[in-house]
This record gives sequence, structure tokens and C-alpha cells, in this order.
Amino acid sequence: MVFLEEDPKWFQTVLKDSPNLKAHTVKYRTQLSQANYLLSSNRSERLCSPSDAYLRGNMRCRLALENLLDEVYETEWDLIMIDALRGYFAEVSGRMGAIFSAAIMARNRKGSGLN
Repeated sequence: MVFLEEDPKWFQTVLKDSPNLKAHTVKYRTQLSQANYLLSSNRSERLCSPSDAYLRGNMRCRLALENLLDEVYETEWDLIMIDALRGYFAEVSGRMGAIFSAAIMARNRKGSGLN
């Protein structure tokens, strides 16, 4: 299990109480205010198509979380949970990238297990 957290302050607070927790900070590339643009523009980007999309290093698809730890990309996860936004305002990091990336990870799973 690994936790990915965008807020460095929250990250430090949690690790202080749970020092053995496997967690890393992550920076999302999109904001809530970009949702409509992302939905329309990514339809025309081949590297955002579920059949062609990849994550690691995919700078062309703004929804791809392209800069995570190797462990995240190389593990065939049994469960991927995505938490809610820190609030609802235009500048908050959106969750479309996390949802898209989780879907690509599940789609690319090769081993046995539930997808």
C-alpha cells in the first residue's frame, strides 16, 4: 500500500503520527477550472485514448499522472482509491488526472485479480 498526497503540510502531519506509513507527495497538473477544457481537448489527443494511453512520461496527455514513483507504475494494484478535493474552488487541483490514471492502470493490469 502506498499513499499519494498533494498537500505537503498534511503529508507531514500524517507522517508525524504514522512514521511507518508509505506515502509520497504528488503534484497534479490540472485544476478544477480546467475540467471542461480537458474533457474536450483530450478527446483529440491520441495519447489520451484509453487504448493508446500510457502514464510514465506522457506529457502530451494532461490527464496522465506522468511523474509518479516507479513503484506506482510497476505495481498491479488490487485497489486504487481517490480522495475528494480539498474544497470546491477554481484553483483546487482537480481529480480528473487521478481518475484517468487509475483507469489506465486498471486497464493495463496483466496479472490475475479483479479489475
